[in-house]
Amino acid sequence: MKIIIAIISLSACYFLYRWAISKYRNTESISDRRDRAESYLESYPLSVFQRLDTRYIKYITDEQVNIVLREKGADYAEEESKRSFIGGLTYLNCSAINDLLGKSNYDYYTLTKKEVNTIYANRDSLRLEQIAAIERTFEKYILENKRRKKYYESFKTPPGLSDIERKEFYLTFIDPLDKLIDEVIHVKYTYFKHLYPNGFIAYRDKYEVDGYILSEDEYVDNEDELNELEELHEFKLWQDEQVAFTQFSESQVPEGMDYDCFDIEFSIPEYNAKCSNGNYRVCQHFGYSYCGDEPLDDTNFAEKIKDRDGLEKFGDNAIALINAVKNKYRGVYVLFGDCGASADKKIESEYSKLQQLLDDKQIPYHELKNGLPRTLKEHYIVIVELCTSNAHLIETCKSIIDSFRRVPCITYISYLKEHVGDVMIKSRHQAVRNYFKIGHDKIGS
Repeated sequence: MKIIIAIISLSACYFLYRWAISKYRNTESISDRRDRAESYLESYPLSVFQRLDTRYIKYITDEQVNIVLREKGADYAEEESKRSFIGGLTYLNCSAINDLLGKSNYDYYTLTKKEVNTIYANRDSLRLEQIAAIERTFEKYILENKRRKKYYESFKTPPGLSDIERKEFYLTFIDPLDKLIDEVIHVKYTYFKHLYPNGFIAYRDKYEVDGYILSEDEYVDNEDELNELEELHEFKLWQDEQVAFTQFSESQVPEGMDYDCFDIEFSIPEYNAKCSNGNYRVCQHFGYSYCGDEPLDDTNFAEKIKDRDGLEKFGDNAIALINAVKNKYRGVYVLFGDCGASADKKIESEYSKLQQLLDDKQIPYHELKNGLPRTLKEHYIVIVELCTSNAHLIETCKSIIDSFRRVPCITYISYLKEHVGDVMIKSRHQAVRNYFKIGHDKIGS
């Protein structure tokens, strides 16, 4: 009997306890429960927020409060620690996490508890997987894109980044990269349009057919063809200019001089790097001539080149021709020839008075004993030389044509010229050397 009474007493105590607890819970106001939920939110914002789905406590519903209160503080503490840890991982290893979870476009505080645990459990291998993912993504979105592959390195990255960090940077800022590429292409397009104006026209006429409009990319990506078309146009223009310039030069023979014309062979450039053979004509004015096929009388040659009156007259005639070209074409560039004399012998022609006259007239000039000029200051050239062989004239003209993209128009004036033959005989060179070795009066001095 006592045992039965004891069991009944314990049962009564238990039910009384349950009733008291129930009474307490039922008396906890909504405000109290909200305050408790708010304290959890303050202590564990990342974890609680994932369940409440809001940052503002005033919007929490009673049902949401009950959900929060059913969780244990210890669980929140553990989850909060993991969620905080993977917060850095989601940025540095976003591609690997995307693959791991099978989704993208998330923030670490919106991940479910299961997803947090999955990421945390794989934290050690994420970086290796991320590097592999970056390499794959970089290959797909940068290197397989023609524009980005060509220009992505123009997009400046912060200093000190590793190779994989640089690739990750490009992928992170792919929209600004595309915008920069647009700007770079437009700048190059504008520059090429100025650099190859005729090439642009020819390129447009060739490819803009049947309503097709070329993009700026297509112009910029084909600079070699623009350059080729520009050179073809300029060369054809020069051919016509040289014909007219030679005809003008033939009409300007100074008094007491004669002239001859040379048809010099050259390669005419054509489209697609093809060439054909052609000729261009150069007019040569001269005072005296000699025959290179026969022995030259050194005494007679020395007398001619030391003839004071003849040299002064030659200087006057050269100035007359130079002035005629300048007046006709509003500019002239004078090149003083080196007579084909060997540079190591220091053979040089003396043109001091003529050069002084050019300085006074502000006419630019250059001595070929120093090699060709780096740039041509004018398009129309008069080559002045004391003694010129046919072979040397041809060699000089060809070197000028081969050295400058914008080929100039050329005419010659020589004191002495080879009348027949292509090879200057040895005695002529020796006479020039002897003459300059012993010295002589400068032209007109």
